[in-house]
Formats: sequence, C-alpha cells, structure tokens
Amino acid sequence: MLIDEIHALLAGLSSPWKSVLRQHGLDLSSLDSPQRTAALLSEILNIDWQDSRVQDLCRSTERAIEPGGPARSLLYHLLALSECPSPDAGVSLENIELIENYLYSLAPLPSD
Repeated sequence: MLIDEIHALLAGLSSPWKSVLRQHGLDLSSLDSPQRTAALLSEILNIDWQDSRVQDLCRSTERAIEPGGPARSLLYHLLALSECPSPDAGVSLENIELIENYLYSLAPLPSD
C-alpha cells in the first residue's frame, strides 16, 4: 500500500531533514504506524514562513500533504528542494515521485 511506503520513507529520513520538518510543525518522532503517518500528514501545521526554504511555497498551505496539490504540500515542497539540509542524505527522485503519487491518490475523483 502507498502509505506503507510513505511511512518507511519518512521514518528513514535523516535527523537534519526531521529537524527542518519539525521547524514547521511536522514532528516525525511519533511515527509508529502507517495509519499514524497518514493522520500526521493531514494535520494543520504551524509553518514558519520566515524560513527561506518556504518562501516560494503557496501561502494557502496548511498541511504536510494537501490532497491533489503539490504546490500546497509542505512535505513535497521541502523534500523536492535542491538545497538539502544534510549533504549525505538527499531524497531521490523516486521518493519525490512517491510523495507526489500519494498526494494525488488522496484527491477526490473529478465529477465527470
């Protein structure tokens, strides 16, 4: 299942990544199950808009994952940045695509 892969990806992030995400209210220390991960990703965050890494993130962003909206998803935005907080722990393009697939999987189907 897709959330299982997302859970494994987030659990395996390096400490510098977790620190950056925590700065914006996404504390990954409580990831004990894929279900908890899904719930955490949908919670309202307190984004630090003073952080230069989020200056070009859509200002209507409230969550780590906004269903169907990569431009409004904090997690997608931060992990896709070329600036990595840890030189030895970048996120692969495959993992960025995994996050993108997950956020699109949460979007409602079009009415047509």
